[in-house]
Amino acid sequence: MEVAIDYYKELDIDRTLDCKGIRKYLNQLDSLWNKRLSTTQDPESRSLILDVRKTITEAFKTLVKEDKRKDYDKDLQKAYDQNMFQDEEEEQLQTVLDKAREYYRKGELLLAQENPLEAVENSINDPEAYEILARCYYETDHYPESLEAIDLGLSLYEEDLPLLWLSARVASNYGQDFDDAQRRVNALLESAPDMSIGHSEQVFLHLKKGDETLAIQEIDSYLDKNPEDMDFRRESAYNLNDYTNVYYMKDPETGGRFLADKNAVNSVININSKANQVYDDDNTRQELDNARFYNQREWNSWNVNSIISLLLYGTLFMFFFQPLGIIVYAIAALLVFFSFRPVWQINKTIVTGQTGRLETAVNGLGNVTAWSSKYFVKAVIFCTIGIFRFTLWLISPKK
Repeated sequence: MEVAIDYYKELDIDRTLDCKGIRKYLNQLDSLWNKRLSTTQDPESRSLILDVRKTITEAFKTLVKEDKRKDYDKDLQKAYDQNMFQDEEEEQLQTVLDKAREYYRKGELLLAQENPLEAVENSINDPEAYEILARCYYETDHYPESLEAIDLGLSLYEEDLPLLWLSARVASNYGQDFDDAQRRVNALLESAPDMSIGHSEQVFLHLKKGDETLAIQEIDSYLDKNPEDMDFRRESAYNLNDYTNVYYMKDPETGGRFLADKNAVNSVININSKANQVYDDDNTRQELDNARFYNQREWNSWNVNSIISLLLYGTLFMFFFQPLGIIVYAIAALLVFFSFRPVWQINKTIVTGQTGRLETAVNGLGNVTAWSSKYFVKAVIFCTIGIFRFTLWLISPKK
């Protein structure tokens, strides 16, 4: 296999990590970029982030399984031996803001934060310094400081659209004062009344407040007047996709996300279906497919021992008492049917340690039938041996 990318260098993966460690690291990295995606409106930047997340997904497929990782490492070494990769030293950045951009790109947020802070303190004449500083604060969960940096920037560059947008987005995500967030959205709408950026941000705020109906009404109302506005379609669809994260549960060990509730699955499917209807692309289709996956049925070996026992006893009963054998086979078939469960239901059982009432009843029926069959067979064998011994005693000569 020809290797086109060194995932270890591209994603700063420590090669000393085992597959489990890489899995955890990639989940954390994907979570970081997913968070960054929710505060990115620029199509070019968003495309870059999606490319990074695609690289993370490809690395996940390659590096978290021992056999695939070994094959990849061999092919990667061959590629280096054949000089297919060139190790180029990154150009040294001369200005404080250039350093901030570089550190931010690498995800070294503390270093990235120090540089724009120095630039801001020295009254740099570039609104991007305030934007990078605000983003660093936001991504390290310092929301009030992020808003302060934005407001400071807006006090100097009050019509800077990226800062206005970031102001609305951070306030909406912070979620402590939705009135303040609405004020910031209004400022964005006033600054760019003929652009979709403010209207899509209004949709986002509705979603953050949990008002899905109002958000969808906002989308439909805007599209009735501007059906060809692809920027609005894209941003609104992505906002809907991002919003569905509220329905997912998080694995504390790996940082991965999953669904374990029927109503949550249905809500995510409905929202992602709307997103795909508004803007049909690979991203919205993938999100919809991911949601539908949780309604697919998969084999779960929760009662496989009972199934095996019932099949064995059913086969035995068919030889000397066919009706009983048919009943046991039917119960085994019922257990097999209920062993194919929706993925969300399997997840729910893993999370809660409990099955649904119907599954519990069926499982109980299977266990009782298997137990009863076992002792019925033992009783038949015991009686048969007893009758055989008694017969031998009767026919044996008496002294």
